[in-house]
Amino acid sequence: MKDATQIEMDDIDFLCNTSEHSDFTKLQFPNIVTLSMKQNCVPLTFLCHIDNSNTNVYLDYNKISYNSTEDMPCEIHTKEFEIVSFSGSRINGMLVDFFMSKYTKTTSNDISLYFKKSHLRVLSFFRYRSLSHRHDYRNHVLDFSENFLEVFNGLEIIICPYKFTLNLEHNKINQIKKVTINTAYLRYYVPSIYLKYMNNSIGIANDNTTLIEIVGKRRYIYISVDLSFNKIYEINLATIFITDNNSFLAVKSLNVSHNNLEEYHNCLQNVNYIQILDFSYNKLRDLPDNPCRYGYHTYLGYNSITAISNTLPTVSISKLDLEWNLIEHISEKAFTNMSSLRILNLRGNKLKTFLKPCKNYFT
Repeated sequence: MKDATQIEMDDIDFLCNTSEHSDFTKLQFPNIVTLSMKQNCVPLTFLCHIDNSNTNVYLDYNKISYNSTEDMPCEIHTKEFEIVSFSGSRINGMLVDFFMSKYTKTTSNDISLYFKKSHLRVLSFFRYRSLSHRHDYRNHVLDFSENFLEVFNGLEIIICPYKFTLNLEHNKINQIKKVTINTAYLRYYVPSIYLKYMNNSIGIANDNTTLIEIVGKRRYIYISVDLSFNKIYEINLATIFITDNNSFLAVKSLNVSHNNLEEYHNCLQNVNYIQILDFSYNKLRDLPDNPCRYGYHTYLGYNSITAISNTLPTVSISKLDLEWNLIEHISEKAFTNMSSLRILNLRGNKLKTFLKPCKNYFT
């Protein structure tokens, strides 16, 4: 068994008998890659006795409550794991701290940590430092979704991996602090950052709200942000991404759908491309008059837009989705400046006549 690379011991009530004891010091899995012990009663100290680096360890839905009072025979943050998952297990914020260095609050030896549905109520500020080499194309994930978090206290990414995802979906977050990304160490690749805040209680993104700050010199960074299903009623595009003059963002997706937005104003700073901009299912009454408020694919459906009275700005756009608004009238020159527009969706509106400016977009 010591030569095994994958071991699954799920749902066997391992160590759930209080009289049961196991000596982890005798573990010998020098070649183990994946160790799955879900739905058991495995203590946190078990991790100290896995000596093989880059192991995937799954302790999901364990039946004991993990806490910070356990007598740890090692410093877990010094152990090298690829994935550690406690999803579905009962933990507290202090346990998360075990994966960070004590004084710098930095986690640096784990590729991904999963604490989904783990009854977390508090998550302190921390730092993430990727030690993976330049040919590592894996997605590095910090997953704190489906918990009871009310405040996100921020994150600093000291060395950014090729792909990074922070998942805070399905919490009760009403306050968010920024994610700071240090690009000083990036040389050989363009990183992709995905922040997932869907289905929280975020109320407003105002002039003081910054989601991402880029520090250091890096030409391009790909950004995706999901703020859907929150309670945002106003958003200032100029403040949500902050960079210095040497960095440019390519926004793959900015999703602010299913909120209470009545307007979004100003422009994203140092952004030279927006792939998808989604403001559907809000309370918008007018189409934007500035080209910086459009993406290559722009979704403004299910709002309260009643007319397109003016000529829309010159912008490179392929798809404009305006379905299920209240549009009755469209100006003859509305789309004159949108020469690259290929798809125009007006389904579910209140147009009374088939208008000339729309004829090129119907088959």
